Amino acid sequence: MKHALLGLLFIFLAGVAFGQSSDSRFPQAGAVPDEATAIKIAEAVLLPVYGEELIKKERPLHARYDKGIWTVYGTLPPHTLGGTVMVRMRKKDGKILEIFHSV
Repeated sequence: MKHALLGLLFIFLAGVAFGQSSDSRFPQAGAVPDEATAIKIAEAVLLPVYGEELIKKERPLHARYDKGIWTVYGTLPPHTLGGTVMVRMRKKDGKILEIFHSV
C-alpha cells in the first residue's frame, strides 16, 4: 500500500512538473505578449529591408495572433492593387519566422 501511494505521488508530481512551462528565459506571457509589441518589432525589422517610404505607405500595420504566431501585415491604400509587407514571429521568444511582401 505504501509503495502504491508513493507511486501515485510520483506520477502526480511528474504530471505537474511536465505540465508547466519551466523555461524561465522568457516571460510567462511571451516575449511578444500583444499586438502593439508585435507591430513595433515588425517595424524595426521591416524598415531596413523595405525602407521608410514603403512602410509609410502601408501604415497602419495590424497584427493577428494564431497558435503561438503573430502575423503583422500592412494596409493596402484604397483603390490600389497589390500586396503588403508581412512579418511572422513567435509569441514565446520573438523569433522572426518570415519577412515578405505579399503579391
